Amino acid sequence: MIRHNSLRKVIVWILIVYLLLFTPVFVRAEDSITIPTATSYSKVLKDNIPTTNIVIPAHTTTMEIPMKVSDGGQLQVRVGAKSLNQNVHLSILDSDGATIEEMSTLSDEGLQCQAWIEQEEKGTIFLHIEIEENDAPINIWCRGVLYPSGNKVLNQNTWKFAGLTQSKNTAYYKVKMEKNGYIKVQGKTYKTSSGKLAIELCNRQKNSLNPKKNRLVKSNDYTTYYALKKGTYYIKIEDIKNPYKIRYKVSDPDDQGGLNKENATTLMRSKAKTDLIYLNDSKAKSGWFKFSLSSSQTLRLTISNYSTRKLEYELIAEDPNVTLHNAKFYPHNGKAIFVTSDKLPKGIYYLKVSKQSTKDASGAYSVKFE
Repeated sequence: MIRHNSLRKVIVWILIVYLLLFTPVFVRAEDSITIPTATSYSKVLKDNIPTTNIVIPAHTTTMEIPMKVSDGGQLQVRVGAKSLNQNVHLSILDSDGATIEEMSTLSDEGLQCQAWIEQEEKGTIFLHIEIEENDAPINIWCRGVLYPSGNKVLNQNTWKFAGLTQSKNTAYYKVKMEKNGYIKVQGKTYKTSSGKLAIELCNRQKNSLNPKKNRLVKSNDYTTYYALKKGTYYIKIEDIKNPYKIRYKVSDPDDQGGLNKENATTLMRSKAKTDLIYLNDSKAKSGWFKFSLSSSQTLRLTISNYSTRKLEYELIAEDPNVTLHNAKFYPHNGKAIFVTSDKLPKGIYYLKVSKQSTKDASGAYSVKFE
């Protein structure tokens, strides 16, 4: 004999099961997808990107999932499934229900698709799902990441990932030089094979200090350098259609070069000296060093060069009767060794370092007389 309390419990459980199986599932605001801000870049949004699992209930033909976006920028959305027995049609809608982007249809032959969307400001957009009548729930997943636009704080030696939009097509990144030195700027775009990123350096009024943009490309390892005096500067990026990353690092080597030939800094063997040629120096500004050869010998100089544009290095003999051939050279960024092909006569020599051709050349370098 079943007691009334036990019978009542059985009936309650039957009702709960019925409701779970046959009550339509509605997406509420708290069920929305929160899109994280990019801290790295991945074409396929790998497992380190948060994943939202979406269940399309049985007998459901359409549903919309809100996606909360914290800022304007470029939004990367990827949707997929482990297996499917029918097509799932996807699109992205704005808050007014208008279609922003038609995504590819998921099927058993194409289990993943991706879309890039320009989001001008923070807000909510929707992942719109359409399917034919289904007798059983369908499981799909969604991942998204935001590359924000606008002016952002750039912490030294830390990558910032961003993406400009049509209305927010310019970004300024503040750089504060606490003392004289140079900055190393690295950057790269995504979604293209070249990765080229064009930047400008600006003063504190955000006026450009470059007659033309500096291009960070594969041949320069997506890197450039600026020698700057103490103050506030901005790295400017504009009209970039693809998401990108950027970072900078400040160094402050000693400014040891002589201002002219008469005040040239003496180089001692195996003792490196450093110098800076600043961006706001005149084209005539040079750094001077001198050294002595006690006997006729070949000359070996180790040079580390880090400049915006190529700097000119010129070897000059104090004795006017000594003729030097190929006395000018233009090392690439990094470490280089300069060795004379012939022995030089005993005597005093000078090394002059200057801007090669453009006023906006600048950089830091070190010289060591071997």
